[in-house]
Amino acid sequence: MQKRITIEEFLNTCSDLLSRAESVVKDPNKLRSNLQDLDNLLNKHWSDIIEQLGDTEPSGQTRDNIQKIFNKIMELELISKTTLSLFDEMKEFMQRSTNR
Repeated sequence: MQKRITIEEFLNTCSDLLSRAESVVKDPNKLRSNLQDLDNLLNKHWSDIIEQLGDTEPSGQTRDNIQKIFNKIMELELISKTTLSLFDEMKEFMQRSTNR
């Protein structure tokens, strides 16, 4: 039987994966790989973590760590959207230039 991951271990792993993703935002393949690792972690452990959070009152430190993770996710989302927007604008510019 597999050992249940603790909330602290889960949050630390999420934070580590998000930090790695932040460090490779300019490399789409590495970013995709890091985000896939995060997705795998969530798929594997999310239901256990929700159950554990429901069983106990999270400490202030745990709530702070959860907030930090949400903030990192929002930052990565903003970076991704900004990058995609930039590429879309470049693509549109190039298409207009070649259609003249």
